[in-house]
Amino acid sequence: MTTATDRPMLFHALAVGVQLELPTGFVELPLGADQLPGQELAAAGYVRYGVDGAVTARLEIDRVAKVPAEHEAGAAGSVLRTLAAMGGEPFEPFERVIDGAVVTGVHLRYPDGLPDPADALPADEVSGPGAVIVLAAVTFGGAVHTLAFLSGDEHVHEQLPEFHRALDSARFLTSRGHDRRGRTARPVFFGDRELGVSLVAPAGWAVHRSPESLRLIGPPDPRGRRTTFTVTSEAADGISWHRRFLGREVELLAGAVPGYREIGREDFDLHDDTAVTALTYCGDEPSVSQVRAWISASARRLFAVSASTAPGRDDDLPVLADMLRSIRLMPAA
Repeated sequence: MTTATDRPMLFHALAVGVQLELPTGFVELPLGADQLPGQELAAAGYVRYGVDGAVTARLEIDRVAKVPAEHEAGAAGSVLRTLAAMGGEPFEPFERVIDGAVVTGVHLRYPDGLPDPADALPADEVSGPGAVIVLAAVTFGGAVHTLAFLSGDEHVHEQLPEFHRALDSARFLTSRGHDRRGRTARPVFFGDRELGVSLVAPAGWAVHRSPESLRLIGPPDPRGRRTTFTVTSEAADGISWHRRFLGREVELLAGAVPGYREIGREDFDLHDDTAVTALTYCGDEPSVSQVRAWISASARRLFAVSASTAPGRDDDLPVLADMLRSIRLMPAA
């Protein structure tokens, strides 16, 4: 199981609709201090400091241009070429699909140091010859977004692979219930920074939040019944406590549910090696299937998942399994 100290930090940039994992050591920058009242913030920034307090890397994410659906093709590449023309020696262009969207990028090397000022590029606290900027552009949610990562020469070989891993972890978040072209078929992201968890659900699901839980409710069937999925946070007391707790919970569940019948049990890891135990079962009402799962976030933190299909909707079980596996842990507020 990945420990809290080596697990990448998950950041959810609400202003630009991007979620990604950054290596340990990055912190979020407070942006928007100079905003005018009512002005929409469309940027997010992250910075990493060295042991001497100097900035060793910086990442800025911006929503730079709204794009009509008929002009989406090629829009990200056009923005990227404009930014790359501002200076630097281009090398190793790349293009890959991340979270269903085409991401286009290029590396820029500055042998003589960054230009001053580096308009539209990350602020140049990272200075000196040999600095590298990685520019990436992607279109989603009706707009082109850019990610600009800056590393000083001393840390380039270590930090460039880290940035590409962070880029590959990205989720591009659209408005609830709509895909990148306004259709209602694309899965929907739900995140709760206070609770410290995020996941992806099918379009059409609703969310109810409380300080202790995130409850998702599926669309109603013809009789108004719904499939539900709830995540709650629990205090834990060490790794050995996790094992004892899980064994006890399974026993209690079998004794508390009339007509209890286990359908399946699975132990697996989330994307970051966080351990999960999932149990699927039914009771006296066999047309309703239920899922209980326990996520060992850390020695002191446990998430419990409780999900239930609407009567006769066993076809929702794969949906619940996908939602469970999509969970990512965020730094609690």
